[in-house]
Amino acid sequence: MVLTNLPQQTIDFQPYLESRVRYERRSDVDFSSATSDARSDVYARIRLGARFNAPGGISGEAQYQFADDRYWKPSGDANPHNSDLRFAFLRYKDATGALTVGRQPIIVGDQRLIGTLEWVNTARSFDGIDWKSKTMEFFGARIGTASPYPANARIFGAILSHGSQYVALLQKHDEIAAGNVDVTTLNYNGKWRRGPLSLETEGAVQTGSVASKRLSAYALHARATQAFQPKISTFLEANLATGGGGPNSTRTFDNLYPTNHPFYGTMDLQGWRNMQELAIGADFKPCQNVTGKASYHRLWLFDAADAWYAANGVANARPGGTYVDPTGGSGKDVGQEWDVEASYTYQKTLVFSAGLGYFQPGSFVRNVLKGSAANQTWVFLQTQYRF
Repeated sequence: MVLTNLPQQTIDFQPYLESRVRYERRSDVDFSSATSDARSDVYARIRLGARFNAPGGISGEAQYQFADDRYWKPSGDANPHNSDLRFAFLRYKDATGALTVGRQPIIVGDQRLIGTLEWVNTARSFDGIDWKSKTMEFFGARIGTASPYPANARIFGAILSHGSQYVALLQKHDEIAAGNVDVTTLNYNGKWRRGPLSLETEGAVQTGSVASKRLSAYALHARATQAFQPKISTFLEANLATGGGGPNSTRTFDNLYPTNHPFYGTMDLQGWRNMQELAIGADFKPCQNVTGKASYHRLWLFDAADAWYAANGVANARPGGTYVDPTGGSGKDVGQEWDVEASYTYQKTLVFSAGLGYFQPGSFVRNVLKGSAANQTWVFLQTQYRF
């Protein structure tokens, strides 16, 4: 649609509609065979928005989002939902860079530390200001939309990039019940390609304070991908994030505000903190409209006396508490996960997806439960429409 204001000036206006519905079923949520806690969810999300481009390098976007979750489990059913303005920003772009002000997406690299968390029904946006050029980016923001919503959280960043590498300095401030959280993160990401072999690495070191404790932590990621033909590639990956600490210090890595779903198993049982992981897998595209992925993940704790943290950064729940053994006597063997997923795109506007995950707990989980542990199965079916 084109609106004409002046004979030689036009505004390009593009409305759009997005909808997504996903069914999920998860068995043995807490890994205890003594409790009946299988859960089913139907997530529905509708987004209505518009983008515009005006003369003089001015553009912007506004997007309304309604996110609904209906879940069923033995202890009861519920229907939480969220209605909010997800985007509302203006952007000015010239030869030096682009300045964006308002509620917007902010992404750092592969989103291991800062991302929009699209898999989650509410997703995440930021209220703030961002300036970006070809080699630099600076931003400061608070959380705009998220579930749960950290009302007091603030994030600031400065990024210097060169080719396929960047260095980022990130500063987080939050206020929690135990006190203030102030974390400074120095983050590096690099990618290289030689023929069919691709390599990527990422690392982060942190210092600061979590309530009354001094923070000193780090995290590492490395991945090698081998393409055997245009439609098939395999990968080998390793991840690590510190954990543990003492009475006056903590070494538990702060994962900040990431998009963890694609990285440490699609069942979202593992986040990038107090963990060690080895993973292998394959990506395939048998035809133009079909993609798929299969992967295996082997997981351990970094520190046996710290918790097993999920993708949302919170310790995984068990009957009567969480999965942590302060003595360290339960060991580090978290378990192993197998994942497979596929998607089919119809005429670029409609996408059908499905996936299956299977998690087999290790000796750490069994020891914390003081006995046997049940395997967990997770399945999803999803449709997504864009107009």
